[in-house]
Amino acid sequence: MVIVGILCLQLVLVGLFAASTAAGALSGLPWHGQLPNDSTLGQVSDPAYPVHPVIWRSYEAFSDFYGPLWYEKHVHPESRFVVNKMYDALLAGVLPATVSLGTPSFGKDQVSIAVRLHGQGEYASTLSVVWVLGSGGRWMIGSISSR
Repeated sequence: MVIVGILCLQLVLVGLFAASTAAGALSGLPWHGQLPNDSTLGQVSDPAYPVHPVIWRSYEAFSDFYGPLWYEKHVHPESRFVVNKMYDALLAGVLPATVSLGTPSFGKDQVSIAVRLHGQGEYASTLSVVWVLGSGGRWMIGSISSR
């Protein structure tokens, strides 16, 4: 009886070690698929394989703490007044947020992307954000609109 118990224990332990090894091997493989479609975002962007720099800029901007410095870092100087007047309360209530992004749409010198912000508690908001190229070649928020 004791021998059967020891054999069962060994089988369980071998299975546990094999599972972690298999999971590690599988997680190291390259993934070449598409993330799911979302009803409000459309095709979800893959942060591991960004198709444009605005994807990283969107994660950076909307995960950052909100305040006057946020505008200097992330919003184009010509748009700061309007973005502040229209979205101050929303951004103050949700930032820093957990961010979900749609696939960007490209224009001549601007990029539009759907952004879902998951703030504290149950509060979430979906926005359309247009990024424009600022001075120094840095992508900055040109406009925000609610979806």
